[in-house]
Formats: sequence, structure tokens, C-alpha cells
Amino acid sequence: MIDFSQDLLLHENNIRVLVSGERHLLPRYYQEAIHSIESETKDYTKRRFNLLLGYSGTRDLLRAIKKTIESGEKLNFNNIIRNCMINTPIDFLVRTAKEKRISDGPFFLMQYTEFEFIPKFFPELSKEDIQKVLDEYSRRNRTFGI
Repeated sequence: MIDFSQDLLLHENNIRVLVSGERHLLPRYYQEAIHSIESETKDYTKRRFNLLLGYSGTRDLLRAIKKTIESGEKLNFNNIIRNCMINTPIDFLVRTAKEKRISDGPFFLMQYTEFEFIPKFFPELSKEDIQKVLDEYSRRNRTFGI
């Protein structure tokens, strides 16, 4: 797995890394790496890099609804989304694992999402693979449905 904590690209570009999903399902070394990179980038505000590992959009929505109700907030779309793990629109989604499907993603935030599919499993990704998908994304002309 790529060691993002030493990647100058993240630090020089003020990119906050957020990992969402069922972390307890991951091996301990992944959990420790996630904690480390999130801690190192927690104060970065220019860009956000969301990594979904063991994530379920359905579980996320159900948890957010429960949290909204328990907090006494009005049960409406904005309050529910604010209580989700992923709560900002997704610009670019890279799907690994040799699949060309979204599975159980955060559909409620994917209105104008650009997609890229990589025929590798996440731990197999290299920095070169990531650079390729970022280059591909930068070449796209986003029209936002127009």
C-alpha cells in the first residue's frame, strides 16, 4: 500500500485526507496508517481526498438518520446529509477492484461525479496509477449536466 504520509503532494497542496467506512474490518496496520494520515492532514483546508474503505452508503444514511433523530434536529435532507460520513459532493470517483459498478456508494452526493475504473485492487495501486487518474481527470471538460 502507498505510504501517503510521506507524500509531499498532499502536504504542499494542503490536501486533507478523510477515510470513511468500517475501519474495524481492516487489518490493524491499515487502521494505524489511516489514523496517521488523517491526523497529519486534519488542518488542511484547500482540498479534500475522501477514501472509502469498507464503506456502505446505505449504512451511512441509516446512521445519519438515527443520529439526526437522537440529536433532536429536524429530520430533513440537509440535517441528514450533515450527519453522514461523506457529506460533500463527490467530484471524482475512482473505482478499484476490477469492477465497473458503484456498489453501495453515497449516491445522494454523486449528481455530477466523474468516474474512472482501475482494474487493480486498492493495495496494488502505485503512485503512478494515481497520477494517471489525476491526469485523466484534469483533461475532462466537466459540464455539470449542461
